[in-house]
Amino acid sequence: MSFDLTNFLTNTVITGTAFGVLGWVSRTAIQQWLSQSLASYKSDLERRGQVEIERLRAQLQVAAASQGAKLASLHERQAEVISEVFSRLEVMHLAFRRWVARMRPVNQQILEQGRLAQVAYSDFIDYYYRHAIWLDRDTTQVINGIIEDLWAVTVDMSLDVNENGFPRDREAWNVANRRVTETIPQVRTALDTKFREILGVEPGTLVLPALPPSQAPDQATQQ
Repeated sequence: MSFDLTNFLTNTVITGTAFGVLGWVSRTAIQQWLSQSLASYKSDLERRGQVEIERLRAQLQVAAASQGAKLASLHERQAEVISEVFSRLEVMHLAFRRWVARMRPVNQQILEQGRLAQVAYSDFIDYYYRHAIWLDRDTTQVINGIIEDLWAVTVDMSLDVNENGFPRDREAWNVANRRVTETIPQVRTALDTKFREILGVEPGTLVLPALPPSQAPDQATQQ
């Protein structure tokens, strides 16, 4: 049998061409499949991402609503405390004003007024100390100063009295009277304004004044 070189070369070329065409077709098909798969994958990722974004947005809205409701509840509670503190402060201040008054009707009993002042004082501090956490520090410092000041007034009005309950030390009485009728009203006005700002009743900014240090009767006499 003789070797036919022409047929061999022809078959080789045809076979090589066929394999080349087949390879190109295969690569094209694979590339198309990969492109389609990648596009599908990207589309799926975008869809999942959008779903997750909407889920997170809904969670944030729920959290914001819950936080808003909580803040509203806290503000409402703070408003109740402020209202009660100021109301009791007014009652206490009025009782002390009546107690330390230098001019009074003859039928007014100073001992009874002193007792009522101490009842109002105890009632105020009992409520205030249990609810002071609802007030800012500047406010509590001022109120603490009022409490200390009225305690000093109590000492001045009770330490040395005659048979009718009137202080024998007239200068100490004068000091107590000035503190209740002049100094504390200034702080009371500042507290009124600050509380109204917190509650949103009226705008404005007012710095709370500090009470001067309590004066002992002998110190007041020297001034």
